[in-house]
Order: sequence, then C-alpha cells, then structure tokens
Amino acid sequence: MASNLPVLSDHFLVQYILGKLVNQVTGCELVEDANIDEMEDYPFFTFKWIDFDQEPNADWLGKHRQYICTMQIDCHSNSSVQAMSLARKLFEALHEVPYRRFFKQAYIVPQSIGNTGDRTTLQGINYDHDYGFDCSFTVTGGFEFLEKDLNFTFQDQTIETVKADESVLGTNAKDAIFADKNKEEN
Repeated sequence: MASNLPVLSDHFLVQYILGKLVNQVTGCELVEDANIDEMEDYPFFTFKWIDFDQEPNADWLGKHRQYICTMQIDCHSNSSVQAMSLARKLFEALHEVPYRRFFKQAYIVPQSIGNTGDRTTLQGINYDHDYGFDCSFTVTGGFEFLEKDLNFTFQDQTIETVKADESVLGTNAKDAIFADKNKEEN
C-alpha cells in the first residue's frame, strides 16, 4: 500500500528543515518570496534560491553527490526593529550546534552565512521592512525522508560537570579535579 506522506529530499528538504527552524526559533512562517502576496500577518520570513546546484568538486559519490546551494533568507515586518531582531535571531540559531543538528540529520550542513543587513526596498513609502542574509548549504543529495523520520526537538548539550579520575591525573582519587561550568576548579 502506497503512503500518502510526502517524501522530502534535496532542495525541498533544505526548505522544509529551514521552515521548521524559523518557526521554532522565531515563531514565524517561512514562505517562498514569490508568494508574499498571500501573507497577511507580519512578521514572516521568505526564501529565494540564488544558486541551486554548485558542484564543490569533481568527485561523485554514486547517487549521493554533494553540491552547494545558496538561498536568500529575509524577515519581513511592519517594524524595522522587529525585522532586524528576528533576522538576527535566526542568523544566530544557524550557528548553534543544537539547531545545526536539524540539518545534519539529513546530511545537510549550513556553510557560509552572510551578515544580516537591511534589504528594504522603496524605503519611506513601503511599510514592509526587510532584513536578512544569504546562506549556503552543503547537501549530500539523493537521501529521502518522510516528515516523521526527522527530529526537530531542541537539545541543549551543555556539559554541566567534568571529573578527571586518577588514571588521567596519575594521582589518587581524593586529588581528582572537578570542573563546573559556572565555577572554577574545586
């Protein structure tokens, strides 16, 4: 029996994961820039593909070839401060390990993330304030996922305490060093 669940791969997978990240980090929706006329509520994010398929090298990995794709990501709001703040929040999340894991599980790695900048057009007469950045992703293509196969649970993996035991220190256990993330050695 065939499944009615959509299969996600390659560019559509990048878009899907980015949409989940945008929603989780900013509470906004991500839509293709050509569809903004359908958006009624601010703020929201748009994406536009800049470079769809750049080969990083001449090596092929069978059906799982690697390529780099680049997209423009912008936050739209009726407030320039809100657009700037939300774009910056997403920019920072794309650099954080727990959120990068969203992509890593699908063999996608955010690469070059440009600086956040003002992309507002027709300033002064246009109530749509637009701040964003460009982001490149290295994609290992050919993998297919169902939505249910992907995990978008934020997992902060901060190490709270580290203990070096006597075999590492070369001393006895009572001289072991404990380090806490918020304190000095004790």
